Amino acid sequence: MTGRREHDAVREARDALVILVAAAPAVAVLALLLGIAGGDVRGWAEWVIGPVAVAVLLLGTLGSALLLADRVGARLLRARPHTISRVPLIAFALVAGLVLVDGLPTTWPIVIGFGLVCAVLAAVIVLGALLGTH
Repeated sequence: MTGRREHDAVREARDALVILVAAAPAVAVLALLLGIAGGDVRGWAEWVIGPVAVAVLLLGTLGSALLLADRVGARLLRARPHTISRVPLIAFALVAGLVLVDGLPTTWPIVIGFGLVCAVLAAVIVLGALLGTH
């Protein structure tokens, strides 16, 4: 057991999330510039920023779920989640984001669901941190 330190799977998911969040402002500026140049700011924003925003939700959900699985698995089962490198995680999240944005407005319930699950998992993690559990 490694104590309070998170496992590699959690770290990779967190790093992938941080990379996408850090890239989001540059992506937004790129979408704005392409939209202005092409005369369709809304279209460019939807297709450039949308997949990144959905990918951030997906990775936030994954990272939170992995952290909870890591903590519970380590305590109860002495097991750890399998590690996947951040590059495939980012690629899969962006492809899933693109597919979900392509399906809008039909896929809104899925996107909203991921947002709600991400918020609930984050609240559970924050509550656990406040209560001093690990």
